[in-house]
Amino acid sequence: MKKLLFSMMVLIAAFVLMSCDEEITIELDAPTNVSLTGAVVSWDVVADAEGYRVLVNVTPHNVTGTSFDLGTLGLAPGSYTITVVATAGTAVSLPSSSVTFVVIDDTELDVPIVSGITDGVLAWAPVDTAQSYVVTVDGTDYPVSTTSFDLGALFLPEGTYSIVVTAVRGDDTSESLPAAYTVAVQLDVNTVYASVLASMNESFVPDMDETDFLDDPWAYGEYLQMSGMAMAYVNAAATSQLTSDEAIELFGMVSDMPMAVGGAENLSAVMLMVDGMMDGMDVGEQEIANILMHLLMYALEQGRAQMNEELLFFADEVTFAEDALADLMTSQAFLDLYNMFLPFVPSYYLVDFQMMFDNPEAFYDLNKAFKNIAYIASDMVYNLNL
Repeated sequence: MKKLLFSMMVLIAAFVLMSCDEEITIELDAPTNVSLTGAVVSWDVVADAEGYRVLVNVTPHNVTGTSFDLGTLGLAPGSYTITVVATAGTAVSLPSSSVTFVVIDDTELDVPIVSGITDGVLAWAPVDTAQSYVVTVDGTDYPVSTTSFDLGALFLPEGTYSIVVTAVRGDDTSESLPAAYTVAVQLDVNTVYASVLASMNESFVPDMDETDFLDDPWAYGEYLQMSGMAMAYVNAAATSQLTSDEAIELFGMVSDMPMAVGGAENLSAVMLMVDGMMDGMDVGEQEIANILMHLLMYALEQGRAQMNEELLFFADEVTFAEDALADLMTSQAFLDLYNMFLPFVPSYYLVDFQMMFDNPEAFYDLNKAFKNIAYIASDMVYNLNL
């Protein structure tokens, strides 16, 4: 559809270029076999044609031969659609099929100049003809289309990072000189960790071990989980550049949130309550999202680890049960039981009876049958004693 529309535009342009006072007739065949060799476009001779017009997009160029050097036009870098029409007096042919001519920018791409990093925002001067940029932070690439990048949004852990900006134009690239970006933690990790841990359970303090839970060994597992969660929160708060007071206040708010919003009638009311609780706190949505992401990742990791432990436990249990069953079915007691029942089994039940003793899966049915016999026998003895 686009090709047809463009052909119609070319035809209309060709008509407009002819004298408006002259009668326009179309009596010529459209040029064929239009092709490009380098920058030279060529085509086959059209019978009765006196000349040709090469249209670069919709700009015409009159020629008398059957070729034209597009390199003489000094076209800017880009992609151009080329069509040809034949002319003879006032007669103009339909346009030929189109070919695409691409002008590549072979000028050297300038090196980006980093102007600085202010409040975590990296900025650099624009590079002429650059189509995009890539910011590389210690080997990790972040494609961008502007001339600035918020490093703070990466929530990087404490440390110093090497930053390089690369200008991109097609396959051409040019790199800036490395710039250093230092992330400093603004909170006291130990203080926030101890406060968060105590808010989870007031009896918990940092660096507790199994000896502190001799009276309640199960509580040690709870301590390890809460300690891990508290440290995950502290790390998230640190990468979000929260201060100690902000981190402690935010965790307290999150802890109180379930009770605070418990009476809300709908989601809108919940959001209003949350907004009210956040008023006055210098913590943005990105920081909260980063903290929630860290806590979610910790919870998922803990769930995965617990699932793996349970799988290993049940695998060991199954192996133990299979080994015990195999030992039982090859024991003398099992053989004696088989021999004791065998004389009383009718001939038409021998196959089923043999299967019950030979097949481990049927052993459970056999065990159930023996239990039922025991119950019946117990009832008989009880009734006899009445």
